Amino acid sequence: MENREKEWFEKRVGVITASEVDKLFSASRKWIEGNITYLYQKQYERTFNEPLCPKSARSLTLGTENEPYAVEWMRSQHPEWDIKHCSKDFDEIVFVKNDWGLGGSPDCFVYEEGILTKLIEIKCVVGDKAICRYFSPTLPYDKKRIEAFDEHKYQILAQFLLFPNVDEIIILKYRPQFDDNPFDVRPVLDESRGIEFIFTRQEMGDMLQKVEDRVRFADEYLN
Repeated sequence: MENREKEWFEKRVGVITASEVDKLFSASRKWIEGNITYLYQKQYERTFNEPLCPKSARSLTLGTENEPYAVEWMRSQHPEWDIKHCSKDFDEIVFVKNDWGLGGSPDCFVYEEGILTKLIEIKCVVGDKAICRYFSPTLPYDKKRIEAFDEHKYQILAQFLLFPNVDEIIILKYRPQFDDNPFDVRPVLDESRGIEFIFTRQEMGDMLQKVEDRVRFADEYLN
């Protein structure tokens, strides 16, 4: 593990992160066993000041390997934007934390005329079902957008809470190359490899407050 990555994991110790906020919620809106288990994990990290052993999975590995290609894909699609990769373009991997226990690391910052205006979250699409749906030429874009929001809703909401001056978050669904597929020979920057979904702060309505309340409650419980 590189020092940059190790330092990033250390910053996340005991913090409820944007990518994990969904673990505070359940379909019943009650605190269920899975939610409590997550709180115990955060409690362990705060008690011993060390992260639990990082998990490795095929989807995470693919995401790490293909994220730089996805960033370049976005740059090729939006040359008018100054896109900064939060893992590579700064001295440290970007990690932002507020004073009530919420933290997060967007994948990219978008600057326009020197002002941070947008965040980008890159999601490498894995699995035949997801690939075929998101890149279907007949499935309506609006339906795909709804599915993307349902899949990443809590992360989007958490990032809006962490960056109160940002009004747009882009979810990029990127189709990575798989080493075990010799038939996928399209360039990594081919336009067909990505589909973007833009979500605005205004759309979030009172969901933002509900997420903030839940995170604050969890943080106070842990303290």
